[in-house]
Amino acid sequence: MNEITDIYDRLGENYLTSMYTASKWTQYVDKTEQDFVLRAWGLARKSTNQHERILDIGVGPGRWAELFCRQGFQSVYGVDISPEMARVAKRRVDNPSFKAIVGDAENLPFADNSFDRVFCWRSFKYIPHPQLAIQEMRRVLKPGGTALIEVTNASLYNRILQGIARLTARFPINISIHSRWHYFAKTNFYTKRAIENFMANQGLTIIKTYYLFSLPSIPLPAGYRFLKFADRVISKFLPRALFARSWIIIMARPEK
Repeated sequence: MNEITDIYDRLGENYLTSMYTASKWTQYVDKTEQDFVLRAWGLARKSTNQHERILDIGVGPGRWAELFCRQGFQSVYGVDISPEMARVAKRRVDNPSFKAIVGDAENLPFADNSFDRVFCWRSFKYIPHPQLAIQEMRRVLKPGGTALIEVTNASLYNRILQGIARLTARFPINISIHSRWHYFAKTNFYTKRAIENFMANQGLTIIKTYYLFSLPSIPLPAGYRFLKFADRVISKFLPRALFARSWIIIMARPEK
């Protein structure tokens, strides 16, 4: 994880700007993702969250932690392997219920049964041993607690993009560390079945599996309305196993 840590340490707050505020398309992706999580995870009403503790694995610059604080969680913890990302999150999320900690998803620095919810979005793809991460998620979840994770799909589409990323990152020109090619080249992909098997081995129950986007969540050289239309067409007519960018999986730790 040292190389990934270095990339995100150097990206810092620029990650938030380049990924979510740089264009109308990325702003649309940001809003759509947040609305989806609130709806799919039943977080729309603040009153339902005020006695719950939530852990954000791969907190980054605090994009999701801000949302969870607004939703009235009793406490919001963010953990990130990048010290710089944890520092940026602490500075950006100005809320007494939030704490950011430097830590590893494969060895979470929390006691058993600590959280009502665990969240992991766009971070699972960098974890070297996913089985250990899921084992840790289960360990820190309270019985009856739920986890929502986003998993990059092992699709033909993603593999082609990664091949381009790896070639681009090796060009004999000085490509900025802020280039998306650098971190996409390091992504690990998983089929939906593989993740389901990881969870079954830990005794976790899958509640629901979703698919959200086909097009990349980065600024693209096309109009915003065209991109929305193209994404919907791809999602409707092309097989999701080949063209889904990622799967969103909600799982629960059984009561007993």
